[in-house]
Amino acid sequence: MRMASGGVTRRALFLLAVGMAVAMLTGCASPSPTASPLRLPTRIPLTSTPDRPEMARRAYQEGAALQATGDMEGAVEAFSRALALDPTLYSAAVNCARLS
Repeated sequence: MRMASGGVTRRALFLLAVGMAVAMLTGCASPSPTASPLRLPTRIPLTSTPDRPEMARRAYQEGAALQATGDMEGAVEAFSRALALDPTLYSAAVNCARLS
């Protein structure tokens, strides 16, 4: 098989070398003997997870309970926590603003 002045061969070798370099730099090459076979994520994704809305709902309920018992400072903290977990939680924003 004849290549046109080696252009295709050089390109294939270049792409292979780049692919191997990327694999080595990202740790996708052969694992070290001390590495764990299971790679866990090193950071928490910023997108909403199924647990965040539930945690926000619980924080809101805690704030409502604290408000009912007269602990306004604790209620504001709980409503703020709920808003940090779910910024679209309108009722927590209203109650937090009302108590602040």
